[in-house]
Amino acid sequence: MRAVSSFPRAVLGVVGVLVCPPAQPPRPFPDCLDGAPRVTIRLPLALREVSGLTLGDDGRLWLHNDELGAVGALDLATGRPLASYRFGVGARGDFEGIALAAGRIYLVTSAGRMYSAPIPAPGTPDGSLAIDSVDTGLGRRCEIEGLAFEPADRALLLACKTPRTKALEGRVVIFRWSLEMRKLANPDRLEFAAADLARGRKGRQFRPSAIERHPGSGHYLILASADQAYAVVDRAGTVHHTGALGKRHRQPEGLAIGRSGEVVIADEGATGPGTVTVYACR
Repeated sequence: MRAVSSFPRAVLGVVGVLVCPPAQPPRPFPDCLDGAPRVTIRLPLALREVSGLTLGDDGRLWLHNDELGAVGALDLATGRPLASYRFGVGARGDFEGIALAAGRIYLVTSAGRMYSAPIPAPGTPDGSLAIDSVDTGLGRRCEIEGLAFEPADRALLLACKTPRTKALEGRVVIFRWSLEMRKLANPDRLEFAAADLARGRKGRQFRPSAIERHPGSGHYLILASADQAYAVVDRAGTVHHTGALGKRHRQPEGLAIGRSGEVVIADEGATGPGTVTVYACR
């Protein structure tokens, strides 16, 4: 990916809308993921490796790529780019998740280092944000890919994609990080058998690439890009639904869910642009 020293608003310029089928009423979640999307937006080539999404209550869709410590916002309703911000002087790493929590934007790397900065108010000019960072220590246990916020516990959820210890082999683990204590929460994880999340399709692997909390049910939607699959689970450890993602999702790496239930999925591009796909769900 082409290295850039900042994340200029031009990088967020939306190239065009690829799919805009006739309007249909929202379908129940998660069955809506099997239907046609409401709209698909093509991103510029500089965001070919879009790696994370999160959606604010004000309608700003925040996104990041996987190499540069910077975030950008666009208006989900129109696709219009709004602003872009660097984390500090340009934190770098393999960034694999973004979340909004307690007035801050959080980014996490695959090695488990967490960065955060205050959420800029709408209309704040592009620029740098003062940041804080902490090493969660989770990178020694697994490769992190996916970040979400659980407001009931004020905890961040960090999805483990690739275990690095034998104890986690064959398991899908979602670690819980307490914002107040700045350490692993108690209990420190949700844990599932990978085979349980792979039910109903070929293969027994499930390697998370994104996670998000559904605001209505409180359940967690987990995407597995490498397995072209998704699963819906809850905080009690129950698996509610599993399924295969449609062929339109080449490499789903980012996920957001809006207050009204709309599901937004970001796909990395291979040789072409990345995309953001919106499903009308309820």
